[in-house]
Amino acid sequence: IKGGEHNQTFDVKHNGIVPIVDLARVYSLAAGSKAVNTLDRLDVVAEGGEVTSEGAHDLKDALEFICYLRIQHQARLIKAGEPADNFMSPDHLSHFERNHLKDAFSVVRTMQNTLSQRYKM
Repeated sequence: IKGGEHNQTFDVKHNGIVPIVDLARVYSLAAGSKAVNTLDRLDVVAEGGEVTSEGAHDLKDALEFICYLRIQHQARLIKAGEPADNFMSPDHLSHFERNHLKDAFSVVRTMQNTLSQRYKM
């Protein structure tokens, strides 16, 4: 959430989706996988033990939920005659959605911390 044109919003793509895609890429490279799809990468790294099955499943769920919110947001904008963007206001989310978004971000943060500890970043 920053000032300017997108005051009181967050970039759901760069703050939600991209970190998950990047995590899947790094773990996939560590596993020597050639998978190119994020979900496939998470499956491969879970099978190879780079990430626990639970961790991979949680990342997939987080990605699915964040993508769902993004699509809903963009559909709402298009329906209102506005151009689609990735800047969501937490005020437009239900209590349920906010809580699950916090959970999704928590999963990402946990996996980033695990990666950081593993590779001493």
